[in-house]
Amino acid sequence: FQKGPSSTLSQEEFLTILSRRRMGRPTPIEPTSSEVIEAITTQQYMRMALKNALPFIAFGFVDNLITAGDQIEASMGVVFSLSTMAAAGLGNMLSDVVGIGASDRIESMIVILGLPEARLTVAQLTSTGAHRVRLLAQIIGISIGCI
Repeated sequence: FQKGPSSTLSQEEFLTILSRRRMGRPTPIEPTSSEVIEAITTQQYMRMALKNALPFIAFGFVDNLITAGDQIEASMGVVFSLSTMAAAGLGNMLSDVVGIGASDRIESMIVILGLPEARLTVAQLTSTGAHRVRLLAQIIGISIGCI
């Protein structure tokens, strides 16, 4: 993201942004009455949505490639008397672990695509609208990847 013309943050601004984060994602906040946020353009929303959806499409696709539940049921299920649901759960866990392991590679490939940045200010990035677009794009991306 971009702060302004100088593109640098003071230590106080950095700590403010850091304190607004929850689980690695910006927490949506409403501006104070003295803070004016420039409206996010449709193009910025689209760029942000695309950059957030693509990794989740890839993750959903990778997650579905691993069909370990059947193999676990056929091999370990017999030995350890696992139910079908337990084998499916273990298979899901395995595919999620592989997906997380592949996440760095997926993100690197997305960077290689050279998609344009949304170039949001700190206030725009932490706005409720930006949070909703990011979340919706991730939901749509994982849904497409899983289909």
